Amino acid sequence: MTATLSPSVAPDGADGRSEAYNEGGCPLDMSRLLIMDFVATLEQEAARTGTLDAGALRAQAEVFLGHLRGLRQPADNCLRLHEQLKWEERRRHPFERLIIRRFSHLLPKRIGDDGVMQGAMLSRRAIPGIAVAITKMIGIDRYRAWETATHEILRRHKAERPGPIDWADVAARRESTQLVELALIRMAPYFGDLDKRVQWLVEVVNSHLGPPQPEDGGRVWVMDGSKARMMLLALYDDLRQRLRDGPVELEATYGSRAMGALRELDAAFARFEQQAVMAVQAPARDLPFGGLL
Repeated sequence: MTATLSPSVAPDGADGRSEAYNEGGCPLDMSRLLIMDFVATLEQEAARTGTLDAGALRAQAEVFLGHLRGLRQPADNCLRLHEQLKWEERRRHPFERLIIRRFSHLLPKRIGDDGVMQGAMLSRRAIPGIAVAITKMIGIDRYRAWETATHEILRRHKAERPGPIDWADVAARRESTQLVELALIRMAPYFGDLDKRVQWLVEVVNSHLGPPQPEDGGRVWVMDGSKARMMLLALYDDLRQRLRDGPVELEATYGSRAMGALRELDAAFARFEQQAVMAVQAPARDLPFGGLL
């Protein structure tokens, strides 16, 4: 018995190859097609005869593999698909998503995610680099542990509220807030020299930019010092408010050492905010060339 593909699943084209086998395709795509065609072959043979001929299936596999070996694959095609697959995988990281919600108002709006329709300062291209920076500061083991804890929060949310995930509800839960606060407090000592750490953050983000996103509208986006500071201000905004409203409770929860680092960071942020206000209020004559630049 020889295993053949039925017309309903047979590859297109005069040479018997499907479109994904055409020169210029990516092995990631072709491997997926190979598996699906193989599954179709198994289903066809099982339905027709009730048995499967292992030798015939091996022969069919060699036909597919022969097509793969004979193709010249442009590296950039595969790289683009690989980056896109990694990007889509990021959306399934709930702990990362909880952190990003703290500055989502600086991101452009897209379906399924928070953001603003116009005037976004940041791009989601920054998210991979931000995740790398956070992981470096809090440690990979702690990051994974908090990711696992967030998955458990998400599991309980789904059990209580079937249907689409309400991320506002997930983020508002006390255990979610504590996980994000733990991460932010853990990172706070690294910002003792804010200017130096901001420059480091800019370099990390720009060296790990994700692929261009449709919601960016074709703009070329890179991180810079001003954007990084605004992101950090948004990231720590709630925690700084808690520091002002309930420092005793905050210290009882996280300890005096953590509070010291947080107070230093709060003071550094306050200096930056004051400088930003002064820059806006400065008369044109105090600016280079009378403010014409």
